[in-house]
Amino acid sequence: MINLIKSLRALLTLILTINFVITNVYAASFSFNGVRVNKNIKPMREIKHEKVITQSLDFSCGAAGLSTLLNYYLGDPVTENEIINTLLNTVPLEKVQERRGFSLLDLKKYAESKGYKVSGYKMDIDFLRQLNKPVLVPIKFKNYSHFVVIKGVLADRIFIADPSAGNVSLKISKFQKMWTNGIGLVVENENAMSTEYALRVNKDDFLISDYKSLRQLVDRSVIRTTVYTSEWVND
Repeated sequence: MINLIKSLRALLTLILTINFVITNVYAASFSFNGVRVNKNIKPMREIKHEKVITQSLDFSCGAAGLSTLLNYYLGDPVTENEIINTLLNTVPLEKVQERRGFSLLDLKKYAESKGYKVSGYKMDIDFLRQLNKPVLVPIKFKNYSHFVVIKGVLADRIFIADPSAGNVSLKISKFQKMWTNGIGLVVENENAMSTEYALRVNKDDFLISDYKSLRQLVDRSVIRTTVYTSEWVND
């Protein structure tokens, strides 16, 4: 009985150690029953925000989303600030403040000015699944409008790069309730694109949960960004 209790305590200690390692450190070294284990482990907080440009302003989720797409899909190291500053040269600040953000038309024009082919589509889940490319889309969450990048659709889940919450996955049924008018912005290079790009869904994405605690993760003001969609959508 004593040996059993000791073994259970050792097992519990190992489980707690692994949990701590996963969430707090890059490299771990620990032993169990005299066996030393060395393992490089990526912390969850890094996975959560990996390859996502975080928005810096309450109205900049669109700029951050487009920056995420340009950086990690098209390999163009454009910063969120560069997009914001360029757009403010043509879009009056008062209009941005009134709308609480840039419109999809603003973002479309910016990407086109960089030489990219940009299309706005009315789409559905099947279209997203077959497209197999990142898409910038507007959503509404808790009555706040917001921009996110859809990384991909696998099985019954949508994988998202969110400028405020980081990498997120959620059920298709839940996403459809949030997706504004079923529209999205596709940005492409005129040249043939490799299917291997940084924004693709990878094994780490399957560790990310739904929007269970978004209101606790980010301040509400961060996602108060109005989305204007009717200006540009292709028929």
